[in-house]
Amino acid sequence: MLFRSELNARNKTLSDKIDQRAPVGEYWVPALRSKDLALALLNAHGDEIPARQRATAENAVSRLLRAAYAIDNFGDLGDFEKIVSAHDEFVTAVDDLKAAYASIK
Repeated sequence: MLFRSELNARNKTLSDKIDQRAPVGEYWVPALRSKDLALALLNAHGDEIPARQRATAENAVSRLLRAAYAIDNFGDLGDFEKIVSAHDEFVTAVDDLKAAYASIK
């Protein structure tokens, strides 16, 4: 599914930037694009998720959205440590979203 592969690519880009300790102004684009992709994935394919996983997917997208905005805000403030903390939540949310969608092809 295109959304998932693009979400993985954006997540990797963000993780690589953080691992390389790139300038904090470079984090907001992949974070917010990931947020947009997660919302698009949920809107386009949310009804395909088994009912028992739907709440998990919605919760993961909500957490990803908040983490993406936090990364953007902490980047504006130049606070790398808080970016790393928000990124941890971001990665967990992406993993939870991928797990919720694992059952659909």
